[in-house]
Amino acid sequence: MKQLKVGPLSVTLVGQMQSPKHIFVLCHGYGAPGDDLVGLAHYLMQTKPELAEGLFVFPEAPHTIPGMPFGGRAWWQIDMLARGQIQSLEELNALFDQRPDGLDSARDALSETVEILHRQFGVAYAHIFLGGFSQGAMLATDTFLSIDKSCAGLIVLSGTLLGTTWKNQLQAKSNSRVFQSHGKHDPILLFSRAQQLQVLLEEHTNLSWVPFVGQHEIPLDVLTALADFLGAKT
Repeated sequence: MKQLKVGPLSVTLVGQMQSPKHIFVLCHGYGAPGDDLVGLAHYLMQTKPELAEGLFVFPEAPHTIPGMPFGGRAWWQIDMLARGQIQSLEELNALFDQRPDGLDSARDALSETVEILHRQFGVAYAHIFLGGFSQGAMLATDTFLSIDKSCAGLIVLSGTLLGTTWKNQLQAKSNSRVFQSHGKHDPILLFSRAQQLQVLLEEHTNLSWVPFVGQHEIPLDVLTALADFLGAKT
């Protein structure tokens, strides 16, 4: 494991650092520290040993959260007061249909970091996966849809539909491989909203959809399915 600065973002690297076959970029969620998802790499490599020939990259979000203990960070800040005042599904959908302030700069930072990884390790975009959990999954989705390269795949762990531009952007990513999981009882990012994203992804991409009985989390059965998804490409 190695920590360093890659472009605008600090990252943790796990796995093959000499001529990796693939790069797996996984972004943490809102309020988590930058190394929150590092343990996933070890589980995935144990489940599918061939994944150890790749390099797992865990970027750290650039923003601290006022009052958040234990080093919690954010890709963009969330107005928790406004979120707490929502009282209907219609209001929630209206909130998530708005493109949040800070998403564009977060996407640009992640895109630059991925470009540097591509050049530094000599791994083609066709062998780079982008993904994340929760807010990190939304950032990864926006980045995946915005860059003009064809990546190996997208990983959406308990993410959701964000903004109104993704539908048109998905048309340019036809047949891309996408993995999406979501808890049916998620109290933070509702399952019904994730299903709206699922419908769009199924229409335009080659989607592996893994709903599970749970909340805002990454259970072992999801990790096992994700290992199969990644292993099928490697």
